[in-house]
Formats: sequence, structure tokens, C-alpha cells
Amino acid sequence: MSYKLLKSATASKTNIYEKVSILDTETSDWIIFPPDVREVGVDFLPAGTAKIQTSNDIEGMRDDTAVGLDWDEGEIAIDKAATAIGVRGFRVVSISGAVDVHFNGVVG
Repeated sequence: MSYKLLKSATASKTNIYEKVSILDTETSDWIIFPPDVREVGVDFLPAGTAKIQTSNDIEGMRDDTAVGLDWDEGEIAIDKAATAIGVRGFRVVSISGAVDVHFNGVVG
């Protein structure tokens, strides 16, 4: 599987959470948020250095042909939080060391 399509929020669940953990030099599957998510908070917890790639090419993420665009945050080597608005898909690329990333999609 090269992607994970997250389910839409419900009346009792207004945020959509996903955690991604990868090892040294791995690239995660695409995480695709539903269209009702207006922004995604990202918490980086790297033990090395990583970067986030983004895409709005839903079909490309599904068939593994999407080109990942490096997110403006650049390479991350420290605990950090950031927000992305108007982006549907994310993947994590470890440059060195293991990485945990928490995604929090806010419905709006």
C-alpha cells in the first residue's frame, strides 16, 4: 500500500489524528486527509533529520505517481510544530535517523 485515506470527521469527532513512524532513510506512505479538513497541524519528533512532502494530486497518491513537493518548513532536526492550509496529502521522508510525526486535521 502506498497511501492511507483517512475517514471524514463526525459530529462528535471534529479532528482527525494520524501518527507516522519511520526508520532511518525510509519514506512513509502518503497520508490523505478528506476534503472537509481545512488545516493540518504537524508535530515533528525526529531522532535525526526529516522532511515533509505534500501533494494535492489524490489520484497520483493512490497510484504512487504523485510528485512530492518539499514543504516550506525544510529539513527538520528538532521538535517542531507547524500548520499547513489547503493541503490534502503528506508523506514523511527520513534523511537520517528515526522519525515520529503527528498529524492533526482540523475540520472546518
